[in-house]
Parts: sequence; C-alpha cells; structure tokens
Amino acid sequence: MKVLVFGGTQFVGRHTVEVLLERGYEVSVLNRGVTKDLLPKEVERIRADRSRAEEVIAALSGRSFDAVVDCIGFQPEQLQTAIDIFHDRIERYVFISSVSVYQPAARFLIDETFPVLRTSKWEYAQGKVHCEEVLLAAARDKGFPVVIFRPAYIYGPYNNNPEWELKFFARIEQGQKVLIPGEGDFIFQHGHARDLAYASAAAIERRESTGNAYTITGAYAVTATEYVRTVGRAMGREVEMAHVPGPVDRRKAAEYFPFQPRPNLIFSIERARRDLAWEPRFDLLSGHRDTYRWYVESGFGKTHQYDFSREDEIIASLSPV
Repeated sequence: MKVLVFGGTQFVGRHTVEVLLERGYEVSVLNRGVTKDLLPKEVERIRADRSRAEEVIAALSGRSFDAVVDCIGFQPEQLQTAIDIFHDRIERYVFISSVSVYQPAARFLIDETFPVLRTSKWEYAQGKVHCEEVLLAAARDKGFPVVIFRPAYIYGPYNNNPEWELKFFARIEQGQKVLIPGEGDFIFQHGHARDLAYASAAAIERRESTGNAYTITGAYAVTATEYVRTVGRAMGREVEMAHVPGPVDRRKAAEYFPFQPRPNLIFSIERARRDLAWEPRFDLLSGHRDTYRWYVESGFGKTHQYDFSREDEIIASLSPV
C-alpha cells in the first residue's frame, strides 16, 4: 500500500512516517523541503508549497496513492485542493485536527458527540474547524473517505514546540523550582505522538473508520500538579514546586506554565478503541520517559538554551522578605 503524508519531517509527521514504514507501507512525503529532513532514504520526497494549489496539483500529477495522512492542513482552501485531487482515487484520507474544535464543556467526559465551535478568536482552532467543515461536506456529498482525528496536547520525541514538556525537562535538570498556577488543580489530558501515529495506521487499515471523527489522546487526565510530578519521576528527579497564589490569569500564567490553564478538559477515547481497535501504548510516565530519553540522546537540552529570568522573578516575588 502506498501512503502520502503531508508534512512528514517534523514531530507528528515524522512519527507517522516511521510507523507506516514499520507496517511495510511505501511512504511518500509532500512538503517544501525547508525543514531538516532525517527520514530514511526509502521515503520518497515530493516538493510543493501547500499554500500554493498549483504547485501541489503539479507535484501530484500522475501519481497514485492508496491513502493520505494530512498532518499540516490548516486552511480550508488547502483541503479543498486535496479533495479535488484525491476524490475517487484513495481509500482513506486521515486529517489531523485538534480538540480545540470542541465548544467549552460543562460536563465530562467530552466525546465526539459534543458540539463543535462555529467561530473562535483563536486562529488555530478556527482554521481546524473550517477544514473539518470542508472535509465532512465532501464526505457527505461526494463520499470522500475522510477520517478526522482530534488530538489533545501532543507530546513526545521530535516535539518542535520547545515550550512544552521540553521546557520542564530543562528547568528540572537545573534543579530549579517549577511554577504552578494557583493550586494546580486544573485538569488536562496528554497524548503521545507515537500513539497518534498508530491511530493513523489503524484508520487506514479499518474501513469502518471512514466518515468519522475521533478524539485521540491518553487514557486519562491529570491535574497540573500531578503532571509536573510525573515529569520529574520520568526523569528520575525530585521536583520542587512553587504555587503562584490567587486567581489564575491565563495570559500571565502562560509566562511560566506552557500549558495555559483552561477549563478542565477530560476526553473519552472509547469510539477510537471500538472502531479502530486502538489503545494508547504510552501512559503519562512511560511516555515522558520515552521523550526525556530522546531529549538527552538528541542533545536538545544542550543546543536549546532557555531564558528563565521571568520564572526567577516570579519566584523571588513569592519569597518572604
């Protein structure tokens, strides 16, 4: 089976390519060729700027694939181009969306029946909403074989967002206190990038996935305090935390806590378990051990220098005079 991956060189895309190769697929990637490419030689590289429809159409002219995994679609125009190219030519189109498309919830667990936003001030969420709308309309009206994944807080090796778990690693390695907004009792849910890649492979292989949306994340949610403790355990280190008292201001908290405190987010993954015969292989501890191993072995912590001056200022302000 031949699979095309839009993106493919960074984070989720790289994990996806590796998992597909493990499964014995022929894999091609389409991207601009700008990002450093550490993919195996057997992966075919196709060059095109996703934002230029004419380039994508020209690059894919005369090529055939059995499935597509779209890791980087953000604009509805990009998705419409893909629909036009692949209509009646592929068995599955897996689109990586986001849980940010869900409306704020007042009850839990959040599952795929929850309403989706129509408008959002957050450009990223709005873009994913519009992309989903285009794809689902094509599925309804033309039978386009789309599968939509809505992951939450993705972490893992190759993470190209240095402000997430990698920043915690750096802070804890230095033996510095980790700041926690308020009591640290807000709840969120993480999913390992490799597990998302395994889900993509399962969606390609299982026809019953077609036309559905799936929330893909870890098996459970944790509080912010428990999350930081778990990161420390994954590193084999004790973590000293400093709680910033008072009501949590999301904008201010973002200065020192990479996962901005939001309304509690607790998701169900039962639909994916049922339809895809998929189960997360990583829990929070094993997943962060895996990620920290990559962080050390890749030398990321030595090549990327963090400025913790703001954190230090806040900690100083908390100390008794």
